[in-house]
Amino acid sequence: MAGMTTQAQTALVADDHELFGAALAAILERDLGFKEVIGTRSFDEAFAALTQAPHIAFATFDMAMPGTAERLADIRDAFPALRIAVVSASVSRDDRVRALACGVDGYVPKQLGMAELKAALRAIADGIVFMPTLPDDDAEPAEDGDGSAPVTGGLALPPRQREVLRLLADGRSNKEIARRLNLAEGTVKLHLAGLFRKLGVRDRAEAAEAAARLAD
Repeated sequence: MAGMTTQAQTALVADDHELFGAALAAILERDLGFKEVIGTRSFDEAFAALTQAPHIAFATFDMAMPGTAERLADIRDAFPALRIAVVSASVSRDDRVRALACGVDGYVPKQLGMAELKAALRAIADGIVFMPTLPDDDAEPAEDGDGSAPVTGGLALPPRQREVLRLLADGRSNKEIARRLNLAEGTVKLHLAGLFRKLGVRDRAEAAEAAARLAD
């Protein structure tokens, strides 16, 4: 899977927390290799920067900034090729589902350790959908002691993600999967994002191919 050539790319950080925004910019430049990082402190400032600099390839947004949660979908519509990461202090399921519904490429909790934060941003820059697996994602009885069971090839998935992957491989739509498993469609999207990250794929077709390989 080919990632973007960050050495010749520009990134944008939209975060109204000055110190955290500066830390993100440093990570994008020093660790991910972006040539330039534009820092902004509000949604309007970020939108203006993207409009004035169409060469920006990667952007992070803090959904806690006023107006961001309501207008993040506008960014996706206006800049379809832009890779977007939400970097947020919130780890609530509702916020993650809302971000996915806006079409972002990943959701990164600010509580992650430095190494995990860098890895998450790098994955999103490389075109992999990143979504953290959090304790409330699979509130089901544990299997084999920890709630995960091997598929094949050493990959372990929580029970619900295994069911979602099986139905996806069968060609079921998100709506059909939600109906079969008695889940909200937004929850299905959340599980799919986690699967894409674990499988190292970018879309449903690649996930289905990976599932077929794992079943061999």
